[in-house]
Amino acid sequence: MTMTTTTAGPRLSQAAGRVPSSTIRDLLSLTESADVLSLAGGLPALGHVHDPVLADSAAAVLADVAGYQYGPTEGWLPLRRWVAGRLGGDGAPAADVQDVRVTHGSQQALDLLVRALVDPGDAVVV
Repeated sequence: MTMTTTTAGPRLSQAAGRVPSSTIRDLLSLTESADVLSLAGGLPALGHVHDPVLADSAAAVLADVAGYQYGPTEGWLPLRRWVAGRLGGDGAPAADVQDVRVTHGSQQALDLLVRALVDPGDAVVV
């Protein structure tokens, strides 16, 4: 008896063939147009990628080994202090640094807001 083998590629599950297109992938395909600056996927404005102030700031952060680690959930303390100081003015007292949170992005901010403001079973309109 002779056995024949074929190399048709890896065998995938039936579920793998039913995976729908990703909304994010669809949105990011729009960014290929030169007249679109999408904020949907967290894409930076390319005009600022080589900004000297940004480059100097990044180099300063990465010069310290702590710049390569995750920071505290509340955000980087020196930045929180700066934000707290900026929130005062026009007769309003400066914010307490303990009340300031700096997030790593919109998803973390939304998660924190929902955890703080919404109880299980509450109606939420998106």
